[in-house]
Amino acid sequence: MTDRGGRDRGLVLVAGASGALGQRVARRLLAQGVPVRALGRNAERLATLAAAGAEVVTGDLRDEAVAARACNGARQIVSTLNNVMGTGASSPVVVDRPAYRALASAAARAGVQRWVHVSVFGIGPDNPVDYFRVKHGVDEIVTTSGVPWVLVQPSAFMETWVTTLLGDGMRRDGKATLFGRGDRVSNFVAMDDVAGRFNEKVGRLMSLGYWSATTDVRCDGWEETARRFGVSPMSVPEYLAAERAAGAAA
Repeated sequence: MTDRGGRDRGLVLVAGASGALGQRVARRLLAQGVPVRALGRNAERLATLAAAGAEVVTGDLRDEAVAARACNGARQIVSTLNNVMGTGASSPVVVDRPAYRALASAAARAGVQRWVHVSVFGIGPDNPVDYFRVKHGVDEIVTTSGVPWVLVQPSAFMETWVTTLLGDGMRRDGKATLFGRGDRVSNFVAMDDVAGRFNEKVGRLMSLGYWSATTDVRCDGWEETARRFGVSPMSVPEYLAAERAAGAAA
């Protein structure tokens, strides 16, 4: 599929599309005319995305066949899937890392060009919360997959904390039940803001900035080349002086 400028938009796999954030991401992409493959385990929720134009893959991502089918032909992946509310055999401790390992393997084999993974801010391997330890392990799976990656690390979702954990008082009159001493700062973010607006130009400039900051692009042979062509290259101080002079003359 191409946009009006003739550019190939490519198929985006949204892994976790039956979840609250994944649904938002998939709908934003569809609204922009981006072809979407929606992967999840809740067929009813995926059906609403199918009605909106998404291709749907239903299944357990730990199944390598499901992972391969999901990744086949995908140019990019946006992954939001997690099993944070699961217990026992459905616990994130049991499910999440195997699922992401299967996704990483399938994505690498399929030649996926970019993987955008939604993690969480401020986690590490020694976090007291088992789910956050799992999330940190998933981050490592993504970043060592061999697929070019981006980690999105939002803070706590308003939809979870403000409307669920802080109780009816917050919804009714803005009064919250505080946990602990009440002197710790927490930032909240709305899922709609995390889903964001996908802007090709902003993404290109961000990746350009990263490349420029991390890549050595010195040209050791420039002096010889300049002599060969009879060029006296302008230095940065000369350029700035010329800019100042032009500004003064304007």
